[in-house]
Amino acid sequence: MRSQLARLTPGLLNRGLDRLQVLAGKGRRLTPTRRRILRNIEAARQATLPLPNVMLGVSAEDRHWWKIRVPVLTSVPAAARFVSAEPLLHELGPRSAGSRPRLAAISWTAASGSSTTKGWRRDPD
Repeated sequence: MRSQLARLTPGLLNRGLDRLQVLAGKGRRLTPTRRRILRNIEAARQATLPLPNVMLGVSAEDRHWWKIRVPVLTSVPAAARFVSAEPLLHELGPRSAGSRPRLAAISWTAASGSSTTKGWRRDPD
């Protein structure tokens, strides 16, 4: 599924718009709201991916979730990507030459530690 996600994204979008169009078209009369929805559906079909105003992100609080979620995030078309590592429970992993392209695809990262009084100290490096 992960390797096919980027390829399937436009298809999934069109299937969702098809379903929305069916739901908006049901009823006895076409209300102004339904007309607006149908116009927006047609505009959405003409949009090119990635949308310039959409930022995609995942939560990855430790190495386990980083290794699962970040490859999926980097495979999906997006104008910008972010990772939320809140709370950062463990290391995300060693920096290696193989991970640099994946890290370059991430625009923004939010990280924090525990907010309790018994929280542990983290080295920012």
